[in-house]
Amino acid sequence: MNIKPEEEKEELKKLKVTRGYIDREIKDSIDRIERGFEDYDFDDYADDWMKAALRERFNQRIKNLKMVRPSPYFARVDFVEDGESRRDAFYLGKAAVTDRQTLEQVVVDWRAPIADLYYEGRLGEANYNCPAR
Repeated sequence: MNIKPEEEKEELKKLKVTRGYIDREIKDSIDRIERGFEDYDFDDYADDWMKAALRERFNQRIKNLKMVRPSPYFARVDFVEDGESRRDAFYLGKAAVTDRQTLEQVVVDWRAPIADLYYEGRLGEANYNCPAR
């Protein structure tokens, strides 16, 4: 597949921005672990158990993000919704990455329903099951 120089430049910019989101999420997760989850309000019985579970969850997330950072996505799906003219590009990867300011998906988890469009492997009109509708 040939890619135009301006498209390649945009894709490299997207990759850099995506890695920036990943770096921020790793830093935020490390900071949260170091703070010890004191901003969470658990009752005494569950406190230690919940903090340990959260620490494990955040450590796993950090590990996953570090693993995918060099190559955060493996595919792009361009999608135009019925009746719309705007094209949306979805990047599929092993770990979802979200812009915490806008809550937009920067990278969509490969198991998400929209990923079915990629796995069907065909061009042209397609559809996917969207549980939110």
